[in-house]
Amino acid sequence: MNNSLITIKHFREGLERLMALVGEVASTATGALTDLEEAKMDKPTFFTATLTSTEWSDNAGEESAGAGYPYVYNLMAAGATAADGAECILTPQSQSTAARCGMCPTAEVLEGAIRFYAQSLPAEDMTMQVRLIPGAPEQEG
Repeated sequence: MNNSLITIKHFREGLERLMALVGEVASTATGALTDLEEAKMDKPTFFTATLTSTEWSDNAGEESAGAGYPYVYNLMAAGATAADGAECILTPQSQSTAARCGMCPTAEVLEGAIRFYAQSLPAEDMTMQVRLIPGAPEQEG
Protein backbone atom coordinates (compact mmCIF):
# COMPACT_ATOMS: atom_id res chain seq x y z
CA MET A 1 0.00 0.00 0.00
CA ASN A 2 2.85 2.36 0.77
CA ASN A 3 4.30 2.05 -2.79
CA SER A 4 0.99 2.97 -4.39
CA LEU A 5 0.82 6.18 -2.32
CA ILE A 6 4.28 7.18 -3.49
CA THR A 7 3.32 6.45 -7.09
CA ILE A 8 0.17 8.56 -6.88
CA LYS A 9 2.15 11.36 -5.24
CA HIS A 10 4.76 11.29 -8.04
CA PHE A 11 2.03 11.13 -10.66
CA ARG A 12 0.30 14.18 -9.13
CA GLU A 13 3.60 16.16 -8.99
CA GLY A 14 4.40 15.24 -12.58
CA LEU A 15 0.94 16.27 -13.69
CA GLU A 16 1.25 19.61 -11.90
CA ARG A 17 4.63 20.27 -13.59
CA LEU A 18 3.14 19.32 -16.94
CA MET A 19 0.21 21.70 -16.44
CA ALA A 20 2.64 24.52 -15.56
CA LEU A 21 4.64 23.84 -18.74
CA VAL A 22 1.46 23.77 -20.85
CA GLY A 23 0.56 27.16 -19.37
CA GLU A 24 3.97 28.55 -20.33
CA VAL A 25 3.65 27.21 -23.88
CA ALA A 26 0.14 28.68 -24.20
CA SER A 27 1.39 32.06 -22.96
CA THR A 28 4.32 32.02 -25.40
CA ALA A 29 2.04 31.04 -28.29
CA THR A 30 -0.41 33.81 -27.43
CA GLY A 31 2.44 36.33 -27.36
CA ALA A 32 3.72 35.11 -30.73
CA LEU A 33 0.25 35.41 -32.27
CA THR A 34 -0.08 38.94 -30.92
CA ASP A 35 3.32 39.86 -32.44
CA LEU A 36 2.24 38.34 -35.75
CA GLU A 37 -1.00 40.31 -35.79
CA GLU A 38 0.89 43.54 -35.04
CA ALA A 39 3.38 42.79 -37.82
CA LYS A 40 0.54 42.27 -40.28
CA MET A 41 -0.93 45.64 -39.29
CA ASP A 42 2.45 47.29 -39.95
CA LYS A 43 2.89 45.50 -43.28
CA PRO A 44 3.63 48.02 -46.00
CA THR A 45 1.12 48.19 -48.82
CA PHE A 46 1.65 48.75 -52.51
CA PHE A 47 0.39 51.81 -54.35
CA THR A 48 0.28 52.51 -58.07
CA ALA A 49 2.44 55.32 -59.43
CA THR A 50 3.06 56.76 -62.86
CA LEU A 51 6.36 58.33 -63.88
CA THR A 52 5.25 60.77 -66.55
CA SER A 53 7.60 61.27 -69.46
CA THR A 54 7.40 65.07 -69.14
CA GLU A 55 8.47 65.39 -65.48
CA TRP A 56 12.03 64.07 -65.68
CA SER A 57 14.74 66.65 -64.95
CA ASP A 58 18.49 67.05 -65.27
CA ASN A 59 20.48 65.19 -62.65
CA ALA A 60 22.51 67.59 -60.49
CA GLY A 61 24.12 64.72 -58.54
CA GLU A 62 27.72 64.37 -59.67
CA GLU A 63 28.07 60.72 -58.66
CA SER A 64 24.93 59.38 -60.35
CA ALA A 65 25.22 61.68 -63.36
CA GLY A 66 28.86 60.66 -63.71
CA ALA A 67 27.74 57.02 -63.62
CA GLY A 68 25.75 57.59 -66.81
CA TYR A 69 22.35 58.67 -65.46
CA PRO A 70 21.89 62.33 -66.46
CA TYR A 71 18.11 62.36 -65.76
CA VAL A 72 16.10 61.96 -62.55
CA TYR A 73 12.47 61.66 -61.57
CA ASN A 74 11.34 62.38 -58.01
CA LEU A 75 8.16 60.49 -57.19
CA MET A 76 6.45 62.06 -54.18
CA ALA A 77 5.94 59.44 -51.45
CA ALA A 78 4.32 60.72 -48.26
CA GLY A 79 6.05 59.40 -45.18
CA ALA A 80 9.19 58.21 -46.99
CA THR A 81 12.49 58.74 -45.20
CA ALA A 82 16.08 58.34 -46.31
CA ALA A 83 16.32 55.32 -43.98
CA ASP A 84 13.60 53.49 -45.95
CA GLY A 85 13.87 51.23 -48.93
CA ALA A 86 11.43 50.85 -51.81
CA GLU A 87 10.25 48.00 -53.95
CA CYS A 88 9.25 49.32 -57.37
CA ILE A 89 7.77 46.91 -59.91
CA LEU A 90 7.17 48.16 -63.44
CA THR A 91 4.06 46.94 -65.22
CA PRO A 92 4.78 44.70 -68.21
CA GLN A 93 3.65 47.50 -70.55
CA SER A 94 6.24 49.89 -69.07
CA GLN A 95 9.25 47.59 -69.15
CA SER A 96 10.14 48.26 -72.75
CA THR A 97 10.00 52.03 -72.18
CA ALA A 98 12.31 51.63 -69.17
CA ALA A 99 14.73 49.55 -71.23
CA ARG A 100 14.78 52.06 -74.11
CA CYS A 101 15.58 55.02 -71.82
CA GLY A 102 18.16 53.05 -69.83
CA MET A 103 16.33 53.40 -66.54
CA CYS A 104 18.52 52.47 -63.58
CA PRO A 105 17.35 49.21 -61.97
CA THR A 106 17.58 50.76 -58.49
CA ALA A 107 15.93 53.77 -56.92
CA GLU A 108 16.89 55.99 -54.01
CA VAL A 109 14.51 56.84 -51.18
CA LEU A 110 14.71 60.42 -49.96
CA GLU A 111 12.72 62.43 -47.44
CA GLY A 112 9.21 62.38 -48.96
CA ALA A 113 10.22 60.99 -52.35
CA ILE A 114 11.65 58.10 -54.33
CA ARG A 115 14.25 59.09 -56.95
CA PHE A 116 14.61 57.23 -60.24
CA TYR A 117 17.49 57.60 -62.72
CA ALA A 118 17.65 57.24 -66.50
CA GLN A 119 20.27 57.45 -69.25
CA SER A 120 17.89 59.26 -71.61
CA LEU A 121 14.45 60.83 -71.36
CA PRO A 122 11.67 58.24 -71.65
CA ALA A 123 9.36 58.59 -74.64
CA GLU A 124 6.30 57.34 -72.71
CA ASP A 125 4.89 57.33 -69.19
CA MET A 126 5.80 54.35 -67.01
CA THR A 127 3.46 52.78 -64.46
CA MET A 128 4.57 50.71 -61.50
CA GLN A 129 3.58 49.27 -58.17
CA VAL A 130 5.54 50.80 -55.28
CA ARG A 131 5.95 49.64 -51.71
CA LEU A 132 7.89 51.57 -49.11
CA ILE A 133 9.91 49.35 -46.79
CA PRO A 134 10.37 51.02 -43.42
CA GLY A 135 13.98 51.41 -42.43
CA ALA A 136 15.75 51.83 -39.15
CA PRO A 137 14.03 54.06 -36.61
CA GLU A 138 15.62 57.45 -36.08
CA GLN A 139 18.17 57.61 -33.29
CA GLU A 140 17.52 60.17 -30.59
CA GLY A 141 20.61 62.15 -29.94
